[in-house]
Amino acid sequence: MPVYIRKGPADIPEPPDSSQGDEEQELFLSDPDQLQDQLPQPFRMIDKVLDRLVDRAWDFISQRETARVTEQANKAIPIMQVSGDVKLPVRTNCLACSEDGRYIFLGHPHGLSVMVQPQGITTSSSSPYCVPVWQEDQVEITSLHITCLGEMAYLLASLDDMGVARLFAYYSETSHLIKVMNETDDLNQRSVCVKFELSRGGDYGAATISYNGCQCLEVYRFPKDSWLKELYQHAPGVGDTGKLSPVTMLMKIRPPKPHTGFI
Repeated sequence: MPVYIRKGPADIPEPPDSSQGDEEQELFLSDPDQLQDQLPQPFRMIDKVLDRLVDRAWDFISQRETARVTEQANKAIPIMQVSGDVKLPVRTNCLACSEDGRYIFLGHPHGLSVMVQPQGITTSSSSPYCVPVWQEDQVEITSLHITCLGEMAYLLASLDDMGVARLFAYYSETSHLIKVMNETDDLNQRSVCVKFELSRGGDYGAATISYNGCQCLEVYRFPKDSWLKELYQHAPGVGDTGKLSPVTMLMKIRPPKPHTGFI
């Protein structure tokens, strides 16, 4: 049987050049980023996309932070010039300033007072004056928190030395007692408010209530829009109690019970 043999040298492939592998090995050893093995596709592309997104997000955050710092630096700090002495209550326990700087509310042993800065008066004789807005015997206000409801309308959260929390609305130089948050007729079931604060804008409020050795957090939702309408419709200069819309308790959060044994 005849055998055919191809003439000429056989096409044997040459061994690969090892210089490229040596360069990759040297790059791997000298580059700290290559200490970990490269991800296979498509994870390598996903990693690059995520890195790019993180870099863009960080650049955006840095730009916003720089703009915020610049804006704060350009704001003029309001200066309140007092030309004369302001008579305050005999003992003032706490004070809170409104966000617009128009009023400073003070808590003292006989209730609440407000210090008013005259608006639109530029004479040197103009100075703030203090007037009482809510008075009650044997009620010593020890804590105040204030927020702005709307134009010239404010919401006040007060706390006295007996742990009673009260919610006030102030508009047109008139105070309105909206609600005593932990009011009760039974002294045996009396609760003590430890802290009472409001959210910015007056949409929500929260109070830490202690009773029978236990504590809970009560969160309230305030009918802000209804209160503003009622305050604007109310005659100025006449105090009112219980005429505003009621407060709604949103939730009551109790601490978890401690475990008494092993699970």
